[in-house]
Amino acid sequence: PTEVAQFNSTGIVGDPSQLTGLPASGLGIGQTWQLVTGSRAASTTYTNTTGKPIAISIRAETTSTTPSDALFVVGGVNAWNRYCGSIASARFSIMAIVPTGATYSLTIPTGTVFDQWAELR
Repeated sequence: PTEVAQFNSTGIVGDPSQLTGLPASGLGIGQTWQLVTGSRAASTTYTNTTGKPIAISIRAETTSTTPSDALFVVGGVNAWNRYCGSIASARFSIMAIVPTGATYSLTIPTGTVFDQWAELR
């Protein structure tokens, strides 16, 4: 009889080449982290056209002492919010998942800059 591969608490049992029904795509499958800082801007709307969900990681710093919010919006929904209060030089990070076909944008207060924007795509 043909041996069928199965998952159990210790891993794969049987012949791994017999595994079927596993996802061929999805977050992290066939994707790599890409540094896209130079091609991204705040207050600009982008669309995930990759055909897969993507992950976004942004590192930013505020130098303003004027209270305001930093927002990361995915598909019209506020997916991340950071209150930038009266503390100058406050660093923060943003992490979000963007579904296939969804729009995404970063809104940051005056005096706030992002110095790294990476995407798992």
